[in-house]
Amino acid sequence: MDRPWILFIAEPEYSLQEYKLLQKEFNTVNYTLERDVDGTGKEAFLTFLDQHSKQKGPIVGIFGGYPQFAPLGGLSAEILDDHRWPGSIKCICLCSVGYNWLDLKSLREKGIQLYNYDDMIQDSGIVANDVADCVLWHVLDGFRKFSSQAHALRSARNTIKARSEIVLEHGENNSPRFEFGHRWKRGTFNESCRNKRCLIMGLGRIGIQCGRKLDSGLGMEIHYTQRNPVTKEQISSDTYIQKWQFHPISELLESDFQDAHGSSPCLETFDCIVICLPGNASTHHMINKTFLSRCKFGVVICNVGRGSIIDDDALQHIMAQEPGRVRHVAMDVFHDEPIVEQWLSEDCHYNTITPHIASSTRAVWEASNRLALQVLSHVCASSSSEPSKNSVPGRFGSKPDSEPFSKAPAPARKTSLSQLPRVL
Repeated sequence: MDRPWILFIAEPEYSLQEYKLLQKEFNTVNYTLERDVDGTGKEAFLTFLDQHSKQKGPIVGIFGGYPQFAPLGGLSAEILDDHRWPGSIKCICLCSVGYNWLDLKSLREKGIQLYNYDDMIQDSGIVANDVADCVLWHVLDGFRKFSSQAHALRSARNTIKARSEIVLEHGENNSPRFEFGHRWKRGTFNESCRNKRCLIMGLGRIGIQCGRKLDSGLGMEIHYTQRNPVTKEQISSDTYIQKWQFHPISELLESDFQDAHGSSPCLETFDCIVICLPGNASTHHMINKTFLSRCKFGVVICNVGRGSIIDDDALQHIMAQEPGRVRHVAMDVFHDEPIVEQWLSEDCHYNTITPHIASSTRAVWEASNRLALQVLSHVCASSSSEPSKNSVPGRFGSKPDSEPFSKAPAPARKTSLSQLPRVL
């Protein structure tokens, strides 16, 4: 019997043993998605799928890697409902945690399993740790302005001159004088992070790890907001979370809310806001003109969640019309990604930007590729009773009444194909 096919729309880490094992059980084919212009990318992809199925054999799984179906604008119902979409496809495996580009409803209807990366299976919390490192740098830069100082020094090539010129506004040309380095632009100062109040929006694994590092590393006072507080079990087992104050997000967003004691959780109390929320309908433009107008003057805002959470037009307007209201904007994700807003790219003093690389380390790359390849081998194995040789640690659970993707709890033992439940 001919071996079934696995389609790679992104290149995996070819050096991994898991890839070599997969090739022993499946045929593999690579396809580079064309950026969709007037439907040409979608048409080319569907034509490829149709011709491959007819001429070479059925495709049973897709490795989406990190780019997923972004060049096509996502994996839409239009693509999935086309008669050329192979009914043989059992699953799609991603290396990323996010899956914004896929139509979950259509996948559910097609019975296609979707797996994203869960760093608690093999490398406990590695993504959260590495994202938190990026947040630590962005927040520190927001208060200390190291990147701005480095830019001034590269230009001046003189430490005394650089410290003197950094305080000058655009167009000013005063003669250099000695500066200690504590003063900065707009009459403000380089500030220590110590004892600053930081609000973390979204206390999932990434939010928790950000809080730990900002707490222990920078000495910040941590608060957090989401729909509900973390569980009693989490609080009892984590000495950090025990210290952090919870603010219901619904109350924090209501300017006229007051609790039983007549007080209101006020955005004005926070020196720094770190966004770790997912991108969805409920968080779209949550950080808008009203939200920003209620923040503390001189707030530092860091976003490692999704670019759609911040209303870019509102943020740009406030940065331009109310100088100093937002001291610093730190972005690893962007509203119109992969495009970066021009006003952000042209400024080197009031923002820090990174190209969506918060978790981009070698360890995360290899771990996420390894898991995706293992899952592909398991789920796409033939219906015979023999399990795949490419075993996956941990038991995968399913959520048939919610989302067509599987996540795994902490690693338990080697899992055979028969122990991997179908999703839906």
